[in-house]
Amino acid sequence: MPQRQSHRAPPPDAAAPPPPGRMRWRLGVAYAIPAAALLALRALSDDQRWFSLQVHTAIEMLGFFSGSLLAVMLLILFLYDRRRYANPWAICALSTMSLLDGFHGLSSYNQAFVWLHSLATFCGGVFMAASVSRRFIPTRKALAWLALVTLAALIIGVPALIWPELAPRVQAAGRYTLLTQCLNVGGGLGFLFAAGVCQRAIRGRARPHAWSFSVFCALFGIAGVMFVLSNSWGLNWWGLHAVRLLGYLLVIAEIVMVFVRGREELVRINAQLDQRVAARTAELSQALSHLQQTQHELVQVEKLASLGSMVAGISHELNTPLGVAVTILSVAAERLRQLLEHLAGGTLKRTTLQEGLAELDESMRLLQRSVSRAAKLVASFKQIAVDQTSERRREFDVRQSVDDLVASLRPNWKHRDVRVVNAIAPGIVCHSLPGHIGQIVGNLLQNAVLHAFEGRAGGRITIDCRPAGDALEIRVSDDGVGMPADVLGRIFEPFFTTRLGTGGSGLGLAIAHRIATTILGGELKADSVPGRGTCFVLKIPLHASPAAPSL
Repeated sequence: MPQRQSHRAPPPDAAAPPPPGRMRWRLGVAYAIPAAALLALRALSDDQRWFSLQVHTAIEMLGFFSGSLLAVMLLILFLYDRRRYANPWAICALSTMSLLDGFHGLSSYNQAFVWLHSLATFCGGVFMAASVSRRFIPTRKALAWLALVTLAALIIGVPALIWPELAPRVQAAGRYTLLTQCLNVGGGLGFLFAAGVCQRAIRGRARPHAWSFSVFCALFGIAGVMFVLSNSWGLNWWGLHAVRLLGYLLVIAEIVMVFVRGREELVRINAQLDQRVAARTAELSQALSHLQQTQHELVQVEKLASLGSMVAGISHELNTPLGVAVTILSVAAERLRQLLEHLAGGTLKRTTLQEGLAELDESMRLLQRSVSRAAKLVASFKQIAVDQTSERRREFDVRQSVDDLVASLRPNWKHRDVRVVNAIAPGIVCHSLPGHIGQIVGNLLQNAVLHAFEGRAGGRITIDCRPAGDALEIRVSDDGVGMPADVLGRIFEPFFTTRLGTGGSGLGLAIAHRIATTILGGELKADSVPGRGTCFVLKIPLHASPAAPSL
């Protein structure tokens, strides 16, 4: 909108407007096409209706956000350099019009529907016509006016939404009332008046971006004047909404360009400032590099410490079965040497041979047991670090899967007075990796059998399962001795065990936790009270992702 001219020269990056003749031609096209299109829609589709309150609400809310954004952008430009960019009355017009149109979009098709739209057009046109005034308004007074008109729009719009019957009558016998026509035509003429003044500014080449405001005012003016010729929910009625929305988007694009040019200027200023602080920046960069190097070294030290702990744990566990194997081999080799000496000397008796072979057979069984124990330990150690699964996801019955698992593991605790109860309800189906779920539940069962009932004659382990929304919770609980807080906080650490050297490797729960979190995309938690037992909760998605990561 035109504004009192500044004596300052325009910035060097301000784009020069096109020649006046070419600009007037563009404006003529911008005015003629929407008007002709609306008249054509009126003539060709007078009886056609398309009632869609949802689409209308979406269009009006888009207009509300566009108008509000435009008002905020103009307010920023007004505070930055009010003589060049914006007029406070234009900001008042956009603020009032966007708020009332927003209430109009939220209202139902009732008495307040057309009233809010007509009032928005009238207020916008009046304030936009006032924006062509050259009278200077102090900034504080301008902001006070903006706050006042915004508050007035809220005072009008909120009651109209709550009590629409209080709104004036806007239609009678299928036609708009005189009040409705006056509001829309009056607002439209106000917009057209502002558009004409903007054209004069363009001819004087006083405002590089005045053409976009001229088109904006012209589009809203045409929509306001031709509203009285439209039929509610007719195609020309929808065309009026499209024309208004186009006006918003056009000016927003122009203001964005102003911001972009300002940002380019700011970049140049920042480049000059960077040269003045280059030395300090270099010092900070060097300090940051030193800090990052120190952090990297600390991470490496922590990794080495963790690796050392893992190596120490696995070497300690391997020492027992390998030591037994070495002893057995030594005894077996000595016994075999004795038998060979008797055979070479011709003194080998039948009973001596039978006793020797029996001893060698027992040694081989013990050797096989020790080597198997070492192989299982190495396999567990490998699994926690680099195990890759190729099991395909499938749908399975959880209760049946747990039944099969318990049946396969039952021989491991047949000499213990431990009762395992599968309390899972039948019919619970999960689409996931049954092998990995079985491995987790198996590790939890083995852990409970080994640790939960120390010092007791026996106990009970219960497996339960329940859907929890899109997830599945599997609970493995026991009525054993429980765990103290210091042990509970470390049970998922690799190689942490309370039975180091007596058969516990400390890898079972660590492997179960990593499978639950890394492969299944779930979580594994534990809760324990000393003297009252322990409960492990495995929570996984009911439907595994198609590309779960490997361990």
